Amino acid sequence: MMPKTRYDYENQHKADIEKIQVLELKIRTLTEENERFHKIIYEHQKVHNERGAGRKKKLTKDVINTVHKYVNDGKTQREISGIMGLSLGLINKACNTSIEKECI
Repeated sequence: MMPKTRYDYENQHKADIEKIQVLELKIRTLTEENERFHKIIYEHQKVHNERGAGRKKKLTKDVINTVHKYVNDGKTQREISGIMGLSLGLINKACNTSIEKECI
C-alpha cells in the first residue's frame, strides 16, 4: 500500500467540503420546512378560553394596592373586607401578596 500523497489529501478535502455543503443545504431546507409546519400548527391551534368563559379575577393589582394602603392606614382585614365588599379570605390573600406577584 502506497502512502497518501498531497494530491490524495486535496481530493479527499474537496470531497469532504462538498459533503459538508450538501449537508448544510439539507439543514437549511429542513429548518425552513420545520418553520412552515410550526406556522401551520400555530394557526390551527384553538385559543384557550377564547370566549372569555370562567371566573373573572377579583384580586387585581389595583385591589392589592388598595388593600395595602388600608393596612398601612391601620385598618383591620375585617374592616377592609366590609369597605371593599370582598371576602375576608381574599383580603387576607391580598395582604400576603406582594404587588409584583401575579394576580389570582
